[in-house]
Amino acid sequence: MPDGFQEVAKVLVWSLLVDPRGEATRNIQSVCLKVTGLDRVLAWVARTGGGLADLDEEQFEYFLDELEDEIDAGRLDSSRSQRPTQGTVRVLIAPWHVLRDQAPAMAEAGVDALTFDPFVHQSPTSIVISMSGDGPRKGDPIPDEVAVAVVQAATAMLGTPADEVESALRSCMELRRTYQGGRHKVKFKASLPERSFSPLAEDGEPWLEVPAGAPWRVYESIIEHGLRRVVGACATLVFACGGQRSSEVLAVEAGIDPQTGLPACVERSRSDTHTFDLYWLNSTRFKMTDGEPEKDQWLIGCATAGDTELPDAVQAIATIHQVLAPFREIAEGDASTRLLINRYNGFRSLRGDLVRPMSYHTLRDWMHVFLAEAIEWSALPDVARDGTDLTTFKRLKGANISSRGWRRTLVQFLLRVDGRMTLPLARRLRHKMHNVINGAYQSNDPALMEEVNDAMARTLARTIVGISDGSRPVTGWLGDLLTTHIDEVRELTCGLRGEEAVTKVQAWASKRQLGLFESGAGKCGLRLMPRHALCHLVAGSAGWWSRQPADNRTDENCANCKLCVVDSEHLHFWTSRYAAARRQVLISRTIGREEEAWVHAGQAATARNMLKRLDGRIPPDNELED
Repeated sequence: MPDGFQEVAKVLVWSLLVDPRGEATRNIQSVCLKVTGLDRVLAWVARTGGGLADLDEEQFEYFLDELEDEIDAGRLDSSRSQRPTQGTVRVLIAPWHVLRDQAPAMAEAGVDALTFDPFVHQSPTSIVISMSGDGPRKGDPIPDEVAVAVVQAATAMLGTPADEVESALRSCMELRRTYQGGRHKVKFKASLPERSFSPLAEDGEPWLEVPAGAPWRVYESIIEHGLRRVVGACATLVFACGGQRSSEVLAVEAGIDPQTGLPACVERSRSDTHTFDLYWLNSTRFKMTDGEPEKDQWLIGCATAGDTELPDAVQAIATIHQVLAPFREIAEGDASTRLLINRYNGFRSLRGDLVRPMSYHTLRDWMHVFLAEAIEWSALPDVARDGTDLTTFKRLKGANISSRGWRRTLVQFLLRVDGRMTLPLARRLRHKMHNVINGAYQSNDPALMEEVNDAMARTLARTIVGISDGSRPVTGWLGDLLTTHIDEVRELTCGLRGEEAVTKVQAWASKRQLGLFESGAGKCGLRLMPRHALCHLVAGSAGWWSRQPADNRTDENCANCKLCVVDSEHLHFWTSRYAAARRQVLISRTIGREEEAWVHAGQAATARNMLKRLDGRIPPDNELED
């Protein structure tokens, strides 16, 4: 135990025995289990040069970062070649939980105590799972090799398998109605129909098999198992295409729209360009609200305007509605209106009160049934193309895949396509901005991003050349900013034309700090700055998405993405940006467009943070008139 912390440890253990604030009174054995890693935690606190009362949320993040580094380097448990188990990591996280709960008792005893909640943003369980070998790395999306295999297998479960399961399910329930009662068991067994199921691929095995002459309980359990596989596959597709949380999918209501033939929870609209049909899922959002649940929509697919083939996620929702319809028809109360329901006594009783809305744990288990059986995990490589270790996915057969992982994968994909999606994604998925831009959404395809970055850099260079030769109008803050460099650019491109001039300007721009920087997207504000620009060099980053930008953070690096240089020269830019965003907030609220106001409020918040860092004045709303 480090010097100066012996009394803290004694009071903590004593408070757990006589005055436990968070749980019931403990015995000495359970107390010892809870504080097993306390000496290591207090040793880390001692190295910070302060006490428990001096710590804050940022320093707790440093503790987690150091722990993650030890895990990555294999120093946490040298006897293991894989990442540590949850139990190994929990030993080092649990003391923080106890220190938080017992802080009032320790303060009353007059010893050093925590003054903040370490788990206000992330629960202890989620931290343990993300760091251990039983889950994906903290914040990482699902690797491409795994995601593609899962989505392909889930898509194969649409159509024929769903029809076969619904038919078998109705047959079983009808037999139950006909032969209820013990005296009909013989007739019931004799009436079991022969069932054959189709293969999912040519020359493949049937996706579900019922042994000939199987007892009726075995027969029913196999049909139930097939139902779990189909629903689990469809739920996986919905998560993969829409990025919802589990609570938001479980709240979806059932029904079929008689006019469109679509599920009642799905709404179709035409895109602004009239090129695509957009499909929206109507549900309820429980998290990141102002207290009460809110009705909301999620974009789950699009198709060419007039196309009769529905997107996979819409087909998946229709399939869930179809295969669970037999249960829904006998359900009572709230279960009769829900899309996802479960019969908690199998086929053994036809009582409607036993059909209930599906729980999160049941949905997760059904998804795991699909993942474990529908995918040939042994065929996947041990290492992905980007170097990600896939052995955990293969060993657990996908049991470490969660709805959160699909949301992160979706965001990563959309940001690859267009970096301007950041703010709309934050609005649609209701993430805090720092969660949208953090390492969870870094691209795992460096070669692709290098091509995209080069293309963006040339786009900026063409814009600068166009402004300098007069072919593009000098408008907006970008034009105002570049006017100070026009003479330099004209001298640089004198006698050059076309791509030759663009190449020259691109090389020039990569060496200059032009002030075209903005925090909020994990990269430069215009998303057009070359990857060797000064902002990246200062931050110690070799590319747009630095995987360790915080390691080289200084006071000159910007907040959030930490890749941009911020100094007094940018004060006018952030002031004007804040004023413009706040004006849009007020205008949007005046005309009743709360969704637009939410987006502009996020832009204003980013600018406000930057002004605070620059000690700039934040103009009040009464000074925002044009």
